[in-house]
Amino acid sequence: MRIVVTGGHGLVGSQLVPRLRAAGHDVFAVDVTASAEHRMDITDPASVEAGFAALIPDHVVNLAAYTAVDACETNSEVAASVNALGAGHVAAACARHGAFLTHISTDYVFDGEKGVPYTPSDPTSPQSVYARTKLDGETAIQAALPEGSWQIVRCQNIYGEVAESFPRAILDRVRAGKPVFGVTDQILSPTYAGDVAAGVAACTELGIGAPGVLLLSSRGACSRYLYVKRILEFGGFPDTPIAAWTHARVGATYPDLATRPRYAVFDHDDLEHRTGHRPPHWEAALRTFLTAEEQV
Repeated sequence: MRIVVTGGHGLVGSQLVPRLRAAGHDVFAVDVTASAEHRMDITDPASVEAGFAALIPDHVVNLAAYTAVDACETNSEVAASVNALGAGHVAAACARHGAFLTHISTDYVFDGEKGVPYTPSDPTSPQSVYARTKLDGETAIQAALPEGSWQIVRCQNIYGEVAESFPRAILDRVRAGKPVFGVTDQILSPTYAGDVAAGVAACTELGIGAPGVLLLSSRGACSRYLYVKRILEFGGFPDTPIAAWTHARVGATYPDLATRPRYAVFDHDDLEHRTGHRPPHWEAALRTFLTAEEQV
């Protein structure tokens, strides 16, 4: 297949592109900062159309997004232009050119109040500007493309090598002698970018064989407090004290922060049944990531 990956040089894209190439596909990594040959600004319909006309994709993976969750609260127009309108521009081009679309979305479209693992059919209830614009992007895709010609893959709590990640931020604070805290009642599944790339690659390979909404994250779940604890253990600082905070305390202390889901855990049965892909457990992936970081 000829595959275009928007945001192809980012956190997930930098791992997805070589994986798809190794599988024998012709893959073109495009983004707004790339060279002129592979530049595509998804907020500009003309730029998107020019990219499609030049690259003639069979399949598009849309990773491009404005993911600065807190900044979205004060930059709602920028967030909407990328996450909502931009996704719609890509979907419309896919419709015109007959390309299948795999779009990456987020757990933030859920309100985090369910208390048991989310499934693809659960109702959405976004609680922040970022979340609303990502859901608007999903809606635009479904309006532009016929059923069976798109996948929406919701991911969560991604960390990795390219962008500043939560594990790195915690370890940097400790090295600088700063205190760290962990939220005891926020439950999540930390997910390594390389494992997201593996899951997205599995979805992409299947394409029309696994259309619709899919949920992708590491297996297992933890509080953010335990996440911080494991980061410190695996990162070489096991005796570092961790202040225990609640979700409510974070909101009261930092009122300008965007609302995060208190519970963000996915049911993996649907993903495994439809794609055959079984993600690793979050602790094993985190240990591998931090061990590799120490060796760099």
